[in-house]
Amino acid sequence: MNFPLPNSRSRWTVLALVLAVCFFMIYSSVRIWWADREFASNTQAGRLHAVQIEFGNGDDWYRLGLNTLLDLENPDPQRAIDDFRHAVSIDPRADAYWMALGEAYEQTGEIEQARHAFETAVSDYPGSAEVHWRYGSFLLRQDELPQAFAEIHRALVANPTLTTLAISRVWRASKDPQTLLTQVLPNNDRVLRDSLAWLVDAHEPQAALQVWDRLAAAGPPISLRIASPLVDLLIASQQGDDARAVWTQALALSGNATNQPGGPSVLFDGGFERDSANDGLDWHLDATPGVTYAYDTSHPHSGSRALSVTFDGSQNLAYHGVWQLVPVRPGTSYDFSAALRTAGISTDKGLSIAISFPGSGQPAVGFEPLTGDHEWLTERADFTTGPNTRMAAISLNRDPSQKFDNKLGGTIWLDDVSLVPADAAPSRP
Repeated sequence: MNFPLPNSRSRWTVLALVLAVCFFMIYSSVRIWWADREFASNTQAGRLHAVQIEFGNGDDWYRLGLNTLLDLENPDPQRAIDDFRHAVSIDPRADAYWMALGEAYEQTGEIEQARHAFETAVSDYPGSAEVHWRYGSFLLRQDELPQAFAEIHRALVANPTLTTLAISRVWRASKDPQTLLTQVLPNNDRVLRDSLAWLVDAHEPQAALQVWDRLAAAGPPISLRIASPLVDLLIASQQGDDARAVWTQALALSGNATNQPGGPSVLFDGGFERDSANDGLDWHLDATPGVTYAYDTSHPHSGSRALSVTFDGSQNLAYHGVWQLVPVRPGTSYDFSAALRTAGISTDKGLSIAISFPGSGQPAVGFEPLTGDHEWLTERADFTTGPNTRMAAISLNRDPSQKFDNKLGGTIWLDDVSLVPADAAPSRP
């Protein structure tokens, strides 16, 4: 099949069209480059020239308005309004243009015009977290709290990463944990965890406790590191019973069996029947050079195992590395007991169990330090907490030796540590 060759006139027509397209593309590229260069000059004159070069570019008018609105030396929100109005006239469905226009109207006190601008953005982009967030922030500034909370709630549903910023503003406006839980925070694990962390950092124990209750009620797996700061805050706030309840829940939700033996002792796991979480109200085993911790099943005082603490003989230690905080009631009598065994504890300064009362001024309860070798023996003490005592600290201690042969070696075992309110304690033989 033969195809007719184009004639000379057709070829010139095609060439002219190609050159026109190329010229237009080059002209557009140069114009865009020139406008960007003028904007990059970072001067008002350059920015004005840029929008004249690309008069139909909504982004340029939007950027011009932002620079005008945020100019700290010569703020001119009215001129920024004109710039943003140009932008929305070019692209009426750009949510960023409408929100910027709303904020500019707000600065000039034209609240209804601002509201209309924000509502236009919400209407065009009902699923946008940023649109709901900025509209909600506007409503907060107008003290229209129920409407503001509803918009911020929608923002958090769409984007939980806004939680910390949202709660910081909402809390200042309401100071009401129930409002926070019922009107602002969605039932989302990420939102509740971030809210809990913020309230703990802000030292708001009651609000943090209510958020914890909501989080725990949902029953998701929760790492102990989420609950530990709340437990510490409740302890510092003298809310020992709440701290104990949160810690018990946290152990269960983190997959750690609470394994709290039956009986009236207020200590956690006094028999060391499970590995310590090393946090909160559990046993703390502080990492110390020359010290090794183990759970020994060979010769416990009772149950299936005891805690062993071995010293390698390389250090003259001031040691307080095994300890547990225990919430107690003021003005209450307690019975304390602990079983200890030693092997080869060297130097004149041995190890002993002690009970102290942080922050109360109440004197500590101490026992004679143990050295050398001892089979299981039980230390006992009765004491009554003072009127300001709400926390007891049980610890294994050793003071440094002043003698030449002062390096601590050997092993001490600890088991069956118990602290029982006297009114709940069985009578002793």
